Amino acid sequence: MRLSIFTACTPWLPLERLVPEVAAAGYDGIEIGLRERQWDPAKPPQFWGNNPAHLDWKTCETEAVALRRQLDGAGLRCPCVGAYLDTAAPADPLRVAAAVAGTLGAGLVRLRTPSPVAGRVAEQWRDARARVRELERIATAAGIAWAIEMHDRSLTASANACLRLLEDRDPRRVGVILEPGNMVTEGNEALPMAIELLAERILHVHVKDVRVETRAQADRLSRAATSFAPLGEGVLDWPGILAHLARRGYDGWLSVENFTGSALGPARMAGDLATVRGWLPGQGVATQAAS
Repeated sequence: MRLSIFTACTPWLPLERLVPEVAAAGYDGIEIGLRERQWDPAKPPQFWGNNPAHLDWKTCETEAVALRRQLDGAGLRCPCVGAYLDTAAPADPLRVAAAVAGTLGAGLVRLRTPSPVAGRVAEQWRDARARVRELERIATAAGIAWAIEMHDRSLTASANACLRLLEDRDPRRVGVILEPGNMVTEGNEALPMAIELLAERILHVHVKDVRVETRAQADRLSRAATSFAPLGEGVLDWPGILAHLARRGYDGWLSVENFTGSALGPARMAGDLATVRGWLPGQGVATQAAS
């Protein structure tokens, strides 16, 4: 398994300055965010707001050419373009995201499914399944794959929901980003079962940790109250999860997502990398069954 870091969690440097820091920390690659870039250096950096470490929709195709040269020079790969799009997005931005992925040498583009709307969920599911058929055609033409992120407050919060969406679709063109941290908040299925169910549809894995603030249902319906935790300090048994993935034959990318607000900077990147490397099967870390 190879290790990357997602630029959503590296808001302290613009991409051209971040690349050498990631290489120096020892990562194999960078998962590049693609969204409308918001950056004011006079303000504190923010993971989802004031973050310069993304490609911008207006300039991404040009920026991607220079970024690819820099990645190649640093010996890094881009395993996935983290597009801030959902499966209902118009065709034009989807094709731009696919083109950027091609330029960067990334085989994957991240997508989400829409958030459920009360009274319209059945209709949303019909639309999403029809849309995935079109996405498969776009991916085939572009030579990439779409990776649907398992995410709370989306139609695909669980492994079973992902299977329902992607039934009969080619997993080489439309698959899943396994998100154990998000599943703690919603869609909380046993992770060994989720990994077995998704099997070859797991195209990418996001590695973050969470705490459960209370076992009470956060919205009195289905979601737990969680907060982000430093890697290894939350409720997830990552050595066990990675062992299950290895037994199922997964040998793809693990992408670090540390959204805790302390110790931002290169030192944390290196520390997170060492933590995840220590969890990999065969590294001498005792594992327990993932839960």
